[in-house]
This record gives sequence, structure tokens and C-alpha cells, in this order.
Amino acid sequence: RYVLQPAAWNTLPEWETESFEQVSVTFARICERWKTLPPTLPLARTATAIRAGTIADWRPACDALPPLTVTDTAALRAYWQTWFNPWTIVSDERPLFTGYYEIALEGSETPSEIYRYPVHGRPADLVQQGETWGRKSPDGALIPYPSRKDIDGGALQGQAPVLFWLKDKIDLFFLHVQGSGTIALPDGRLERVGFAARNGQPYTAIGQVLIERGALNHENTNLQTIRAWLRENPADADEVMHQNASYIFFQKRDTLGPIGAMSVPLTARRSMAVDPAIIPYGPPLWLEVDWSQKFPRTFKTMVFAMDTGAAIRGAVRGDFFWGTGLEAEEAAGRMANPGRYTIFLPKTIQP
Repeated sequence: RYVLQPAAWNTLPEWETESFEQVSVTFARICERWKTLPPTLPLARTATAIRAGTIADWRPACDALPPLTVTDTAALRAYWQTWFNPWTIVSDERPLFTGYYEIALEGSETPSEIYRYPVHGRPADLVQQGETWGRKSPDGALIPYPSRKDIDGGALQGQAPVLFWLKDKIDLFFLHVQGSGTIALPDGRLERVGFAARNGQPYTAIGQVLIERGALNHENTNLQTIRAWLRENPADADEVMHQNASYIFFQKRDTLGPIGAMSVPLTARRSMAVDPAIIPYGPPLWLEVDWSQKFPRTFKTMVFAMDTGAAIRGAVRGDFFWGTGLEAEEAAGRMANPGRYTIFLPKTIQP
């Protein structure tokens, strides 16, 4: 459950010190995407989502966006205050904001003793109906695809192409968790892969599995400690990873960055994965995250709802995109904190 409460610009912490140049670049990409869609299309995908109007309601603000050559912070801030109203999302849910990143991997286009773990493309018999993925049974019903354990055991039986082969099965697992990655090939080329489909099985966070088994505790569980545990316990690593039955299939991407669920390249530190059943794709959000337990200050910045993930469910649940590579991985892995959203909607919209 959630409600929207009108907010004032001067109540947004650090609004006056935000830098808006990259914000403009990201919003311009979103506006370009909206130009390809019907003007009457509502942004809300479900009856429970925030009523954010139609694409036509956002067109005037898109048309008024200052040219990307404009760098004057005051002028850019004035644009947002002129065209939008802020609404704080208030919920009785436990807020949780995590981070994700584009993983950097080593791989090959051909298998070998070194490169043994397949990055699969979408199987020919995998279909999607609404938000559900699976395969058709003989009677026409949609049933989940084989689980991660079954697929690792050979259940695909040649149904899915192999795009690349990786060195490390733990890296492959985290590629599935993150949903996108770059792959450095032996000849120096760099390829990018992104989400194409999922097997329709439930997502289970293996960090929670390790906590329940006493291998880790709540205070020290993050991406880094989970990865370290898997490497230090090779005899048990497969069994633990198989607890997450969800399996991701990929496609090659030739883009400026990984592609989010709204089919727009993600921007490091400006893109957010949200629950689209509540927060529509596209609108800007003012994100406030309390990092006081792990970092010397809180984190307040403007982001855009551009992506989603199997574990991102709820009105105050988000996943912050940090970018690509080891530095982004380090930051994303440590982020699991309370916070809140304020959504910006055109002044013509009363949600």
C-alpha cells in the first residue's frame, strides 16, 4: 500500500546542489523512446501503478527540455521546477534500496577447457504472456521453463543458442543476477549482452539462503561476501546457486550501455530499477538513501525509473544502477539500505 503526498522543492534534501547535465542526457533518451510510442499510451502498466498520465501528457515537458549544450545549473533546475510537481511516495512497507551494475567478464565465442560455461540466448520454445514466461504444454497451457538446476544439468537439450562461453560459473551466476554484462574476448574485442528472457521460475536471493543456514549474517551479507563464500566452498557452491531457480537468457547488445526494461540505455548513477506494478517507467525520481551505517553521509540524487528486476517488488523498493566494472560492483555490492522516493509528475497530472 502507498499514498502520494505533495512535496515542496525546498524540502528535497540537496536539491539546490544537484548537478543536472547528466540528468538532461538521460531524460532526453527517455523522451526519444516516448516519441516512438502511441501518444495515448498510459505510463501506468497496472491498476495499482501511480497514475502518471499518457505519453501525450509528457510531450510538452520533453519538447521544453533545454538543449544538451546548456550547462547552467540554475537554468536546468528552473526547468524541472517549471514543468513538474514533486510527490513523495509514502508506504507502510519496509523500504529497501539496493544497487546493481553491469558485470565485466572474460569469455570466448568458442568452448574450450578454459571457457566452459555457456551464456545462453533465448530458447526457440520460450514464450511470454503478460508478465509470465514459460513454454507451452501439449494442452496449450503455459508452464515454467526448467529450473537453473535442471538447465545446468542439460535440460535445454540444444533448444537455446550459446552466445559466449565464460571462464567462471560464479561469474555466470552473477551475470544472471545483474541481467547485463560486458565480455572481453581473447582477441581484444568487447561484447555486451543484456536481458532477453527468463525461465519463469521464482527468484530466490541466495544471500538469504546463506543467512538461514548460518553461513553469513545480516550484518555482513553483500555481493562480495556471497561471492567469497561460493569460492571458498566449491563443494557446496552449485547446490546454493541452484536454490535460485530463476535463469536468464541473453541477447547481444550494440548500445551505449545496458538496456533497461523500457528499452532505453541505462545511465550510470541516474537509472533505477523499480516495481512497474507501482512506479511507471520513465518518470524522474528524487532518491534519498540513508547510508549512515556504512558511509559518512546520506545519498540524495535524481534518478529515472528505467528498469526492473525479479527481486524488485514494492512501492519503496529500488535498485540503483552504478555502472560497469569493478568500482561499480564494489559500490553496488555494499548497498542495502532504507530510503524513500519522491516522483516528479507534469503539473497537468493530478495522480
